[in-house]
Amino acid sequence: MALMLYGLLYLAGTMLALALIALLCWWLRYAVLVFYLLLPPMVLAWGCWAFFVAIPMGLLFDGSTAERRIVRISHWLNDECAAVLWFALTLPFKAFMVATELATWLIG
Repeated sequence: MALMLYGLLYLAGTMLALALIALLCWWLRYAVLVFYLLLPPMVLAWGCWAFFVAIPMGLLFDGSTAERRIVRISHWLNDECAAVLWFALTLPFKAFMVATELATWLIG
């Protein structure tokens, strides 16, 4: 009887490990897709911003209030790009949480 219980626990552990590996691989595939879709527009926006605004303003108005504003805008742009990537990478988990909450609301 104990041997059968050990076998069932081993089987359950193996299935759980394989399920977690499959979930991680699915999310990594999704993360690669997110980076392929979002990074080129972000690099283009950053390149245009740096080439046409930030570098010329830094060279022309070094230390002025205009350059400090440009630096603030650059930091804001960096934070917003990071926020968009973070949102896109956590979207499947947020969707799963919303689906779980909806199911518990429907059941209860």
